[in-house]
Amino acid sequence: MGLTPGGPGPAGALGHWVAATDGGILVPDLWQTKELYDAFAKDQIGPFSAEVGIPAPPTVKYLDTHNYFTPGAGD
Repeated sequence: MGLTPGGPGPAGALGHWVAATDGGILVPDLWQTKELYDAFAKDQIGPFSAEVGIPAPPTVKYLDTHNYFTPGAGD
């Protein structure tokens, strides 16, 4: 997908991280709008997942975000 850890994200993305779970991985993302995420998922996540052999689309849960942090001073 052309993304680099610690590098810039795609247009509209505010945050992304990956955490290991007992059942696999959890990938929380924070986007400016649901529509921007949906377009990225359709154009990038879906094709990339298929390319690397992931058989089904991820389970997606949308939540409204009421607050988030940005990098602190000096970061």
